[in-house]
Amino acid sequence: MTVLVPPADRPKTKQNKYDIDNIFAVTLRDAGEVALIDGDTKKIITTIKTGYAVHISRLSSSGRYVYAIGRDAKIDLIDLFMETPAKVAEIKVGLEARSSRPRSTRASRTSTRSPAPTGRLSTRSWTA
Repeated sequence: MTVLVPPADRPKTKQNKYDIDNIFAVTLRDAGEVALIDGDTKKIITTIKTGYAVHISRLSSSGRYVYAIGRDAKIDLIDLFMETPAKVAEIKVGLEARSSRPRSTRASRTSTRSPAPTGRLSTRSWTA
């Protein structure tokens, strides 16, 4: 975990005039960035470099932070209370990007479905 701005150094109250209930976090996938857009004016507040392809962005329960999450389990924490919202922490979870369980404990399972429209039998396999 990397703390870029310690909690003690973060603002205690909102330092900007943005309606944080109306801010959109938009993934700029190929650029490895997240754009925060003011829903009232439709203008970009700021663009935050993540360095990875963000898969999903979620608001914290308090409404103060945005979590930008990648498929490789990297998470950036963006503080919306700052004068210009910015990344305050980042963390990478897990031992490998797709699973933290050793391969030997994975179970295989095969499901047979009804015939596909082409008349062939459709089979789907996955790892549990």
